[in-house]
Amino acid sequence: MYLLFMLVWFRLLKYVPLGIALPAMGLNYVFVAFCGQLMFKEKIDFKRWCGIFLILSGIILVGIGGADFL
Repeated sequence: MYLLFMLVWFRLLKYVPLGIALPAMGLNYVFVAFCGQLMFKEKIDFKRWCGIFLILSGIILVGIGGADFL
């Protein structure tokens, strides 16, 4: 799975500026949490939901701001 994400990362860097691509890699944690829930029936507790919310909020804020500050 890590190899797949590295390949996606390299492809993403080819087309997207680093200031946007780097925060988007936070989606890896969200993806792993949801895959764990779907494949292994793991429960996502409140703290993990809060973390997912913060990651997605950060990605949205960077997307709205255009990542000019990075």
